[in-house]
Amino acid sequence: MLLFDSLFLLVATGYVIVSFTKCRKLSVWFLIATSICFAMHIWIETYRWQMIPAYMITLVAWLRILGRRTESSKLGLTLNLILVVTSLGLSYVLPVFEIPAPEGPYGVGTTTRHLIDITRPETATINPEDKREIGLKIWYPSATSDYPKANYWSNSHERNRAMLAGFKAPETFGFLFSHIAGIVTNSHVNAPVASGPFPILIFSHALNFGTSEQNTILMEHLASYGYLVVSITHTYGGLFYRFPDGRMSRSEKIQKKSRRIFELEQTDELDNLSIHSTDSLEDLTNLLLRAGEILKQTTAFHQDNIDTWSKDQIFVIDKLFEFEKDEPLLAGKLNTDLIGVFGMSFGGTTSLQTCVLDTRCKAVANIDGFQINSIYLPPLQVPLLIISEMKYQWNRVTFASAISRSYLVSVSETEHANFTDLALLSPLLIGTSVLGTIEPGRGLELINTIVKTFFDTELQNLEGKHVSDLDISEVIITHNDGVKSRNRKTRTQIRDQLIHFENGAISL
Repeated sequence: MLLFDSLFLLVATGYVIVSFTKCRKLSVWFLIATSICFAMHIWIETYRWQMIPAYMITLVAWLRILGRRTESSKLGLTLNLILVVTSLGLSYVLPVFEIPAPEGPYGVGTTTRHLIDITRPETATINPEDKREIGLKIWYPSATSDYPKANYWSNSHERNRAMLAGFKAPETFGFLFSHIAGIVTNSHVNAPVASGPFPILIFSHALNFGTSEQNTILMEHLASYGYLVVSITHTYGGLFYRFPDGRMSRSEKIQKKSRRIFELEQTDELDNLSIHSTDSLEDLTNLLLRAGEILKQTTAFHQDNIDTWSKDQIFVIDKLFEFEKDEPLLAGKLNTDLIGVFGMSFGGTTSLQTCVLDTRCKAVANIDGFQINSIYLPPLQVPLLIISEMKYQWNRVTFASAISRSYLVSVSETEHANFTDLALLSPLLIGTSVLGTIEPGRGLELINTIVKTFFDTELQNLEGKHVSDLDISEVIITHNDGVKSRNRKTRTQIRDQLIHFENGAISL
């Protein structure tokens, strides 16, 4: 919760309690203090709907004073108590969560860019003349904090509507997530970049509900330790994006199709395959083969989107080489010899394909992305990190067959949303299919540590602990130093078998 937000609730609670004592003078002082906190809260932090019951206490109290009615009935006092408890409860259930301050030696700056790839048509729109457009949110090391801090969400009203549409909820509930607009990050808008150059990390979000800001806590953490992090908005594949000319990209069409895909994928056989435990590469590959047969109807949909997003990532890499030469804010600040690619969920799946196809990628991390498409790809030749829920086995084939050093990190008591900032959205989600039982802040802290350690040692070759050296009680870390030539041949044979899978092959 925010400062004056918390103070207002605290003092309003005190006012209600004192009112029961019938000590009028003390009640008046508490009312004045409540009113001051109320005014500061509205002026500095902004209104939020969870506080409406507490607002009513203050307004009704002043109306009574102005009407020269100083006595409060027991019913009125009881209603005040109910109102303040209601605001406290709503603020707990849907809090204005805090973005923890990054711990690195640098301050953090942030900026945005909009790119148009004139060589590619936009396949998600009706107009055949449309070209592919994407957005960038960039976090970077900064040496100054004399610039305004960025809000967590921009265009919050449109984002609320997009989120509700994704949940198929009526727009009358558009207020539910409006409080997220009040969350302020630790990043300073358009602050000068510190003296570089800095290694580059390219990030891709999740499908449907994903946004370029969904892992802001991780992005700020990495930037504070000297990384320039570029998060891509894959238009028409994420939650929402407003183009510079006012047009809006929302993913309802893809959401509808992916919901149907999701329904097709919910089979007992697939669930049983996903949790099957084996350390044999051959057995794991056979599991993926069987999963591929089950998922024939969905493979083409996923691969089309992976291809589009991978081309987005490669296009961004191309543009970063141009930015290094002449971009007003970033020129001379980018170390284009050190480029890592990573993503969460579908973005993680995409990242592995990009790093197979583009040799400028020097390390790749997949955060809880389902990597079934890896069986259609040549073996990965750069260091790999896979972080995922402990219960699923799909990504073990990618891990076991990687040519370079690879790490498989399984995090206990997690669900998919634990790997994003949405882990902090509501404590009511803990222990559901959305969030596991791990303490949300602790889960995000683990991800920060693991991802930074991976890129420190595998991308920059810095001295220090490797991922496999981390001692974290909530995770199981498996690593290998790359398969030997004999296994490479086996891996290539597997790929040759699978490349002819109906609707499964990709163009290499």
